[in-house]
Amino acid sequence: NEFVAQLRQQLLKLSFTPKSNDLYKFSQTSELVGKPEDKGGEHEQLNLFVNWLREVTSIELNDDVDMFCAQYSDTDYLLCHDDELEFRRVAYVYYLTPDWSMEEGGALQLFDSKQFENNGTTIYDPTSVVRSIVPTFNSLVLFEVCPTSFHQVQEIVTSSKTRLSLTGWFHGPTKPRPPRVTDAMPPMNHYLPSNENTPLLPEWLDPSYLNIGTQATIQEQFTEDSEIQLNNFLLQEKYNALCDAVKFLRNRKELWETCGPPSKQFYHKSMTSSMTIVRDIIQLFHSEEMFLFLSNVTGLSFHPMTIDSDDDDEETNGKRQKLDEGLVPGTYSTCRFEVRRWEKGSYRLLRDNDYERGEFSLDVNLFLNVGDWCEDNGGCLSYIADNEDEELLTIVPSSNNLSVAYRDSGAIRFVKYINHLAPHEIYDVSMSYVQ
Repeated sequence: NEFVAQLRQQLLKLSFTPKSNDLYKFSQTSELVGKPEDKGGEHEQLNLFVNWLREVTSIELNDDVDMFCAQYSDTDYLLCHDDELEFRRVAYVYYLTPDWSMEEGGALQLFDSKQFENNGTTIYDPTSVVRSIVPTFNSLVLFEVCPTSFHQVQEIVTSSKTRLSLTGWFHGPTKPRPPRVTDAMPPMNHYLPSNENTPLLPEWLDPSYLNIGTQATIQEQFTEDSEIQLNNFLLQEKYNALCDAVKFLRNRKELWETCGPPSKQFYHKSMTSSMTIVRDIIQLFHSEEMFLFLSNVTGLSFHPMTIDSDDDDEETNGKRQKLDEGLVPGTYSTCRFEVRRWEKGSYRLLRDNDYERGEFSLDVNLFLNVGDWCEDNGGCLSYIADNEDEELLTIVPSSNNLSVAYRDSGAIRFVKYINHLAPHEIYDVSMSYVQ
């Protein structure tokens, strides 16, 4: 234990780099183990351990080992994943954190999984946590990396300690893994024809957004930035009633569906529009009037009546998908929607098989019951360029704010994990419009 305590002190003197994306938030060092050809005599014990590991696991391993030191502090986490990358065969975690308890978070949680067939392909999805391993000082955890090795590091919920470990992988020949199957896209709906005798927008929208000059100003900014935030979008009376309705539905568990699996997402969506005002807001965003309004404030063509002026700039034209000659723009525009509940532990990850990849879409989100929300709570809607790490746009939820953002085929989005500092759950009406 004296040696391990000294090791811990030496590791804490290293330089740690904060790491944060859709999947995780923690700090780590650079690689601590060199390539086999760079190893000196001090690595002999490591080689002995690899030989022992080959013997007890019967897993074919080579001499390559990854190792870094990870430090998890308050609100840090690592969400559900399977670790499967080329050559990774055995994962390990060596704990260097004394006096840790389950109540402080940070447990290594292992998932059960289910197997199913999709067009002749065997797919594995995680289901629920079946074991939680609390960090124990001077203990080592090993597990095989395989299609069912789903695991996560539970969020740290204490500010008085940090979870320190050496972690990495023992390498070997790559084994075949199941192919990724693209998720099924939810149904897309054409707009609902308007009723000239009972226009919807004046019943719902703040009057300022009905002004043609205001819409032109919004379009100018949207054309420049490809996104805009429309504050105080709904009439306050309508907004308050909608907030009250979703809060009333909060405790009706049968009306909410949990969206998973954990390797992709965790949030709840409304299964039914059982309250009149919830049905009405869905109808509003599906309405012909809303399709035309969004056309007017973005310059995109979601309705045949969209004005296509000759002086449209190149940026707006670049956002319009090419149509067959003779097809009136906006004729076949569609949308999909969800009414979603986000609470502590909710998230939506980036994933290779997301149906949104390669899509041209106008993403529209109306946030409800947000209150005094800050970015540090999580729950932010983030956009990045595909295969890049830097965020292009981060939208922090704000009450009665309509977020409008254009997503082209090279952009993807995720919802940041909501941590234990969040004061309450929030809701949004999420729409995606496709020309």
